[in-house]
Parts: sequence; structure tokens; C-alpha cells
Amino acid sequence: MRRHLLAAALIAGSVTVLAGTPAYAAPAAPVLSDLDTSVAGHVTGTVTGGPDAQSAWVCWSGCHINTGLTGAWWIPLDPSTHAATFDLPTWGYRDGAVSTVVCATAPSPGSNCSSGNASPAVYSDTLTATDVVPTITWPADTTIGTNPDGTTQQVSATLSDTGGGKLTVDWTYSEPDAGDHDLLTPVAHNGTTQLNLADGVGHLRLFRCNDYNSDPCTHYDVDSAQTTVDRESETLYLSSPAITSAVDPSHGSLPTNHQGAFQASWHVSADGQEIAGSTGAASGTIADDGSAAIDIPGAGLPEGYDLRVDGTISIDDPDFGPTTRPFTGSLTVDREGPAIEGLTVSRTSIHPTAIDALASFRTTTIAVHDDTQLDYQDKIAIHNASGVQVRVLEPEVDSWFDEHVVWDGRDEAGDVVPVGTYTVTSVDPLGNPSGLSRTVAVWHSNGILKTFTKKVTPAAAKVATVRGRCATLASPASRGWTGSIGYYANARCRSTSNGDDVASTVSAVTLPTAVRYRDLHVDTYGGASLKYRASAVIGYWNDAAGEWKAMHQIGGTVATHAGITVTATPYVDGHRTVHWLLGTAKFNRYDVKTFTVTARYYAWS
Repeated sequence: MRRHLLAAALIAGSVTVLAGTPAYAAPAAPVLSDLDTSVAGHVTGTVTGGPDAQSAWVCWSGCHINTGLTGAWWIPLDPSTHAATFDLPTWGYRDGAVSTVVCATAPSPGSNCSSGNASPAVYSDTLTATDVVPTITWPADTTIGTNPDGTTQQVSATLSDTGGGKLTVDWTYSEPDAGDHDLLTPVAHNGTTQLNLADGVGHLRLFRCNDYNSDPCTHYDVDSAQTTVDRESETLYLSSPAITSAVDPSHGSLPTNHQGAFQASWHVSADGQEIAGSTGAASGTIADDGSAAIDIPGAGLPEGYDLRVDGTISIDDPDFGPTTRPFTGSLTVDREGPAIEGLTVSRTSIHPTAIDALASFRTTTIAVHDDTQLDYQDKIAIHNASGVQVRVLEPEVDSWFDEHVVWDGRDEAGDVVPVGTYTVTSVDPLGNPSGLSRTVAVWHSNGILKTFTKKVTPAAAKVATVRGRCATLASPASRGWTGSIGYYANARCRSTSNGDDVASTVSAVTLPTAVRYRDLHVDTYGGASLKYRASAVIGYWNDAAGEWKAMHQIGGTVATHAGITVTATPYVDGHRTVHWLLGTAKFNRYDVKTFTVTARYYAWS
């Protein structure tokens, strides 16, 4: 209820000019006097015009209440005093003002005052209307429900009032899903009236309105206590998640807006037919949020997306009494996961916190293949060893048949998962996993850079020799070093063609197990044989290219000759072995005491 004060367009919207009426001069502005609101529901007074005024229009508070309400649009003025008294009702108003105009013509049935014959409007100051406050008795019960026999409880209000106008009770209430509402009941000034109520929570409020309009109205500060009404036997809706390979039973929730103990029973139907053996029952106590927990088992239920649950729930509410209501809901049963034909992981173990040099070990790429066509709603799920889902990933589609996604060993919150073995599956929107699965081990080791150094004699490291007919490989070499080899070209003849003068060995060392090899080099300690000036050539076997590379010459001074440092990975074969070749030709004679192999590599610890 809101009080509307209309703009006082006093005459403009109501005067008309009748054809054939004589013209008069507009009279002077009238005078309002003797204004009195001391009598409840009334304002009285006198309007006086000038000598040329014959009739008057008087109205109260924006002309909702005017002299026309007495049966005539205009009231006549006394011919001798040019005055008239008036009495207007003020029921429903707390304050207002009297306004008036006078007319140079006398009132007659169907006539009105033309604008040229009307005086200027005159307004009084704001007046305070006098009212009486009704006595009302609200219902003592503030929870309105159903009777034990199932009939709805009725609510009445009892009033005692000496005033006028119209009395109305407004049920101002809220519904959880529909917002705020008002429901009005006109009530007798004296006696008991049954009230119109709808389900909701709110207050009963009393208003007095004038007899002629619904607004304005006076609201009395006699509101009822907060009242809850719950009488309608509407169908309740059961919310229940799907029954899947991982979720059974379906843990349903039925909102009731009640409290107390409950008993429920139901059955499940498909295509309008009840499914045999699908009946169930539940009992318990309504939760604090007003919901009843109802578990629906999946045993015996067929696969389907449109199964229907129908049942009834009986609640013994300590405030509202016993009530029984029907409920319904829909249920999905889907136990089959994605029917894919391929699921692979690029790495079966990952280190999410690996150092930058080992960044490729931080992630694994998961690829999915479907021979028919992928379901683009499916996702990739990661579960720990306890079966708890830690991450769901949205794959990137590569084609109708293939998709992939990268997992970085982190959970939904972005935290690295604990060390352990994790299962990778494709899952449908309900969480059903594919028949295919893969495992990925997650480690927290970051990786470190290590250095391997090993000194060997040529005799101990030798795995092969290449010697021409004119060359000799002597052990020990001319300098007598233990385990040394002398590489002597043309020791037997002078031919330098067709490899006749070549004296060489192939040596090998096995490196430690590594996550990745970084670089390596082979240093040589040796020099020209006694009484000779000579040099030698050394190079490494590039296993990836299948040829000797990094060939370089070392001088004749007896010393440590540094080898060329190369990126290790191509030079380490599948057995973690590094091979190198050292040799001479063309009359060179060279003694080697030791080789020192140095390799840097990454390991997890």
C-alpha cells in the first residue's frame, strides 16, 4: 500500500465548454475560511466568492475527494453572501490541503464551467486530518498449516472501529522462489472477517482507505507477529544425481520447508510404465535446511535419461502438524563410459617440479583415439591410487577421431599432487570411465647436474683395433708406461697407401645411468715416442649419425691433451657407452699412457 498524492490539476481535466452558453468574465479568486479537521474523518469550511461568483468546486488533497462526490460537480453559492459551506471526508489521509475555484455560472445538470468563466485556484495550507485507530485482534497461531483431518486451517481477524472509509488487511509475504507479494482482504469495521492467505512468510497489516479510491490509505502500526503459512498441497520436486558406474545409490534431496520426522515411499517408471521392483521407502528427520534425504538405489533399473520417480512424503511437523504431499522427479541411469579404441601417455612418469634443463619431464601428453567419432563432451580424468579424482582436463580436438591434453602433475587447485601412481581415463559428462586406462607415476625430485670422470689405460679401454700391414701397436709403449699403447705407423714398411700405415684403436667407457646426458670430452695423456717427433688424431663415435665426428689432432709434447667437448646425447649409445678412436699414420709414432673421460649428466638424485 502506498499513498499517492496526485498533482492538483484542479480544473483543467474536467471543464468543458457547452455550445450556446453566454460568455461571462472570470470571477476573482475565492477565499477559504473556517477550515476545521477536528472531527475525525472530516474537513469542513466555507468558500466565499466575489459578487460575480455563482458556484464553487471544492476538493481535498489533490482532488481525490471533492464536492462532486455529493452528487453535483459544482455547488451553488448563496446569492446574497456568495458563500457556501462544505464537508469532505478525509478517511485514509494523514494530512492534505483544501483547494477551490468559483465559477461565474450557476450549476445545472450536465453543465460545467468553461475555463474563461473560472477563477484562479486557491489552496489552503497543509492540514492534519483527524483519525481513529481501530482495535484489531490478530490470530494467536503464527504457523498456519493443516488440521489433523487434512483440512486447511483458516485465519480470521476481529476489529472494533468507529471510523469510516474502507478497512483492508494486507497479507504481505515472501515465497522462497517467487519473491514478495501482497494479498488484500476487505474487512468489516466491527466483527470478525476470514482472511485471504497464501503460502509464505510475512506479516498481516491493517490499512484504512477512503471510500472512493484505493489510494491513499493509512497504515496503522499494529502489524501482526511474523506468520508462516504452509497449507497448499503442491507437488514437491526431488533433485537426484544420476546413477553411474561410480554413484549408486542416487542421493536425492527433497525440499519441504518443514521440520520433524518424515516417511516417504516411491516407485520408478520408464515410458509411463512402473519398473518392477523399483519401489522404495525412506524415513528420517528433516534436515535443518528443510530437505528430506531420499536415496534411490540403481539395482534393477535400466539405462535411461528419462526415468520418472513418483512418491509421497508424510511429515509430522511440530508447528504445522501432520501433512502428506506428493513428490516427483527425474532420474538418469548411465553406467557406460566412453567407447574409445586408443589411450596413450607420452611419459609414464613425470616430475612436475623438475629444473628447467629437464622441463620436458614435467608433463605427459595424453592422447585419445576413437575409430568412429569422438564425443566432444568427454574429458580426461586423473584419479589417485585411492580412486579419488584429482583433476579433470578438457582435451584439445585434433580431428574427428583424435584429441589430446597435457597433464602437468597438478590438481584442480594448481598444487602438485603427492608422489604416487595415478590412473588416466576418458570420462563422460557423468563421470563414467572408459574401459581403457593408463597409469602415470608422479615424483617430486627436481633433478641435479652431476659430473662423471674416469681415467683408463689404452690397453684396458680398448675394444677394437685398426692396423695396416706396415703399422705396429705396441704395449707397453716405448716409454714403458703400464697399460700404455704405442701407435707406430710404418714400423714395418714404408707404404702409406690403402691404409697400410694406419695404427689405431677404438676404446669405450660406460657412463652412469642418467635422465639426460649433457656433454662429454676425452682427454689424452701422451706424446711422441722416444726419439721421434709425431702427432696423433682422436675422434668420437656419433651413434645418432653413425659416423666418427669431432676429429682433432693432438700434439707430440708429452702432456695432457684436452679433447673437444661435444653435446653428449648423440655420442652415447643405447648401452650408455661412449666410443672414441685414436690413431696415427704417415710415419708418426705416438705413445698414450691414459685416457680421461669426463661427462656431465642430469640425474634425479
